[in-house]
Amino acid sequence: MNKVDYFKAAIKANTFFEKEWVLSIFTRIVDGAPKSNNANLDLEAEGAALYPYRLFEVLDDPSHWYYYDPNSPSTLKKLEGVSRIEPIYGSDERLDLSPGDLKCVDRTIKNTRYYTCLLNCYVFEYPFQGKLKYSQKKFGTWIDGLVGKHAFLGDDPSKNTDNLITVPEIIKYHEALTCLRGMTQIATTSVTQKSLIPNKNVRALRDKLLAENKDKLHDQTVVVGIMQQLEALDRAELADDKSHSFYNVKNGAYSVKRMKVMNFYGTEFGFGDLDDVPKTFTVSLDEKLPLEDLPATIDTARFGSYSRGLLTALGGAKVKYAARIFQNSRIVMDDCGVKAGSLWSVNDETKGLLEHRYRINEKRMPELITSEFLTLNVGKRIEVRTPTLCMVESPSFCAKCLDKYLALRPNGLYLAPMDVSSGFMGASMGAMHGKVQATNDLDVDVAFGY
Repeated sequence: MNKVDYFKAAIKANTFFEKEWVLSIFTRIVDGAPKSNNANLDLEAEGAALYPYRLFEVLDDPSHWYYYDPNSPSTLKKLEGVSRIEPIYGSDERLDLSPGDLKCVDRTIKNTRYYTCLLNCYVFEYPFQGKLKYSQKKFGTWIDGLVGKHAFLGDDPSKNTDNLITVPEIIKYHEALTCLRGMTQIATTSVTQKSLIPNKNVRALRDKLLAENKDKLHDQTVVVGIMQQLEALDRAELADDKSHSFYNVKNGAYSVKRMKVMNFYGTEFGFGDLDDVPKTFTVSLDEKLPLEDLPATIDTARFGSYSRGLLTALGGAKVKYAARIFQNSRIVMDDCGVKAGSLWSVNDETKGLLEHRYRINEKRMPELITSEFLTLNVGKRIEVRTPTLCMVESPSFCAKCLDKYLALRPNGLYLAPMDVSSGFMGASMGAMHGKVQATNDLDVDVAFGY
């Protein structure tokens, strides 16, 4: 069997739930594959746990892979056209799929990656069995929205006449996502010679910018500007490297870890007190920090540990305190009838805060705010119903003074203030970790024009 047919047969048999199998086809096996003296498999003698299409090393033929075929259990089959010294499927290797290869494939799919096919097996094939179709889009949170859109919300399964997604299938979906976390190490190359060696061009630019701004390093906007230029150059230099897809995400893996280790350590703020003088290191960790300046890094670590411990505990207490206060709050009616609200400017910053709330329209009546309405009214000011002016007797509210989705759980209002207090708790927890130094433009009209 060639490797395309082998892969299709294996995924149809749900072998993708064997983590060992996934690792064995996408990585190079140095040792650890079950062995057989020859292609005649003695199940008792071999002692290996068998599952459909598991790979075997046959000692009589060290140059090929063999596999266990459940349709021929006594004989191992040879996998044709593959090498033992390379992964069976490369990171950009592709295949064509036809209807019937998987239940989620309802059309001919050309030139799809093996990795993409594996993702579809987990996310669409196993949990939904054809209810959601194969996708070559970049996977993300949009899938949660797709699942929710096709979910059956009734209590009686017999009324699910449109074959919508059921709760047991959603549970399987979450099981599949959990399983995927164990496969991340095979999907993206992060360790290459170019990514492990500091870039001379980046360091030359760093030294030039530091020399030009040697009298301004107390100004953190200057330091951040230097770091941003270095990061931009470093990303450009890695653009043609295999590690680019790993580092091309704007997160701590690049802006904190790689920058500090390879290029420019940046500034430490100690305990963050007003009388603390920030210390800017002009080298990277790879070049060794000056011993006399280590107290600044130690103080930052101590502050992070303190925040992670005591301040997180205090933050958690505040979260519970807010929850207890608002557990007495209820939505007791649909509309209290108030004719006043608060004025909001519609812009990119406020769209997410306003969608699904209710505005007061030209007839002084409540009207649901939709994304389409917000798009059409960017730059305008609208009057929005607010719980502050709700006429329902405290501590309860009406649905129209809150928003569409809060109103779905009349007894769950305490979750909203918990989101606010949880943010402060999260900031205390995050103090233990490295942070990106960055600046942002402040639009005064946007920030204070609500």
